[in-house]
Amino acid sequence: MQAPDKNSKYTFLSRLQFRPRGSTLEQVEQSLRTAVLSLDFAPGEFIDKRAVCARLGVSMFPVSEALARLALEGLVEVLPQRGTCVTRIRLSVIKEFMLIRQALEELVAATAAHRLSPSTLDLLRDNLQAQEQAVARNDPSEFHSLDLAFHNTLVEALELPRIAAMIEVSRANVNRARRLLSSPRRHIATLIEHREVLRALEARDAEAARRAMKTHLEAVMEELQRVSGQNPEIFTPE
Repeated sequence: MQAPDKNSKYTFLSRLQFRPRGSTLEQVEQSLRTAVLSLDFAPGEFIDKRAVCARLGVSMFPVSEALARLALEGLVEVLPQRGTCVTRIRLSVIKEFMLIRQALEELVAATAAHRLSPSTLDLLRDNLQAQEQAVARNDPSEFHSLDLAFHNTLVEALELPRIAAMIEVSRANVNRARRLLSSPRRHIATLIEHREVLRALEARDAEAARRAMKTHLEAVMEELQRVSGQNPEIFTPE
């Protein structure tokens, strides 16, 4: 019987383009992280490293090293004698990371109310207009990108790289679960919550901005709590 073609697996992975020496590992890591966070690699799935090598066009070393890095982030688990498995989502961990993110983003919103420039407020208005259009088109991928951009614009405008890095780490561990919230209803709710944040920023009201961000992120966590009960195969029992 003919052996299966390993290139036929993981069609969501694209062969890496020409790259300078030293960048291969970073590209492999980013490719695998994106696949895990987007749920292309399903929670609980074992990863065929040889098939990954075939799809990306790389040797085994950068794939093994990249998976080791993802293991440190809790996205995969290396099981002796069994292989590397994508971890299921643990709601208690998500709650902890959301608390970290909420504390930081509330601080960012309150600070931004006093410090954002008119040009940055214009960027946020343009972003919300684009969000409205994405909702109207029912374009979840574009809406997700705009959602991230809205939050990133705030922290980047304040030039707080360390806080930005901590928020990114917290967000990365939540993003897999947030993919499950992609629905027209949740997109509309997110848009409304973002409008409240922007309204407070325009009024230069730090406390209102903090509260609006708190309400927004708490709503995300409440929705995750509900969705976890509907997807037991993805979440680890608590």
